[in-house]
Amino acid sequence: MAKPKSHKLLRQKYNRTSYMKPFKGKTTVKLNDLLSPSLGEALRALGHKEVDIKCAWAISKIMEERVAHAKTLEEARKIILEKYCVKDEQGEYKTTEDKTQYILTDDKAFHEEYAKLVDVEVEVTRLEQSMLDKIQSITPAQLLALKPFLV
Repeated sequence: MAKPKSHKLLRQKYNRTSYMKPFKGKTTVKLNDLLSPSLGEALRALGHKEVDIKCAWAISKIMEERVAHAKTLEEARKIILEKYCVKDEQGEYKTTEDKTQYILTDDKAFHEEYAKLVDVEVEVTRLEQSMLDKIQSITPAQLLALKPFLV
């Protein structure tokens, strides 16, 4: 059976064939978006709502991926701290008197390197918009936080 002409036209128009591939359920988002507090609040709120199994699975996968990426980010942050943080005689990182900030040898370089780190795109489970249609109530703030994950 020959492919309809529409496939050829779509391939020419978009120069890709991804529309013919099965749904993979993944998307890429910036690490900073994935670890945002507003997303955490939205996921926690949705985690307590009655949803169908497909939506519940996708939300739980995003929660798991969020935790895994947060652990990886913390390990990378420790490596950057090791590189830029001043240490005391016992080898502990020095902090300000109020213990809210580390004392860094090169503040600008640390923040630039960290900014590059959280700007990395990571692959995570995506939500189909039809999944959210079944949720009875969702706030605009929750929907805004979930926007990067919607298809």
